[in-house]
Amino acid sequence: MGWIRQPTYWLGLLLPTTLFLYLYGTLFIPKQPPAYRPTPAPVRLLTFNYWHGSQSTETAQVILDNALPDIVALQEASPQAQRRILQTVGQHYPYFFFDTTIGRRGIGVLSRYPLEKISSNAFIELSCHQYRVTIDAAYHFRLYNCHPHSINVLYYLGNLSSIIQQVQESFRLRTLLGQQLADEIRAHTEPTIVVGDFNTTDQSDAYTHLRTILHDAHRAIGWGLGHTFPTYGGYFRQIPIVPRQVRIDMILYTN
Repeated sequence: MGWIRQPTYWLGLLLPTTLFLYLYGTLFIPKQPPAYRPTPAPVRLLTFNYWHGSQSTETAQVILDNALPDIVALQEASPQAQRRILQTVGQHYPYFFFDTTIGRRGIGVLSRYPLEKISSNAFIELSCHQYRVTIDAAYHFRLYNCHPHSINVLYYLGNLSSIIQQVQESFRLRTLLGQQLADEIRAHTEPTIVVGDFNTTDQSDAYTHLRTILHDAHRAIGWGLGHTFPTYGGYFRQIPIVPRQVRIDMILYTN
């Protein structure tokens, strides 16, 4: 490829390059793990969208492949997935909750530590559940596992008005959920971790609401863009799927 000498070409690249460095440049700077107090011991978490359509017994191996984290937050955990997961790793997690009443967006949590489900009327989204995790009988924190609605425009091809309505409504619901979560976390003083498949990126209004009260673990210690979706390639209705385009799975936490 030859060198392009046109000044207008380089001026045209200047704005998007500057914007990219402003938004994501710090993600490419090597980081050191932050200091932590030895007591209580650090807690390792995994958030994992199991994918409701998965019929593979190997999918549950992800938990084993990640060295059995202390807490595993699952999304799209169907009744079949629940049985498969408990058969594979259930002996390592004495505490767990599964809620498969919300269809394809079933929520599950596995924990090595005592786990208490906490009810809340604050959310419009049924697929955002909160729990209290207790460590060493004295230290505890709230854990939110969330999986708000997504919108797949490929399902609505050929119906432009439906695409617009679905996108607007799902965007509104995710934004409202982010605001409700932030408000509820402000209302209590417990340390809090929020995890899940948020079906939204770090440039959305929903994410902005959450970041007013929470830190982003990937931005704190991760390297690179950390893209998580789509997780696979292939084709959908003869349209090619390019994997790893955006980051929608997140771990957020208070001070």
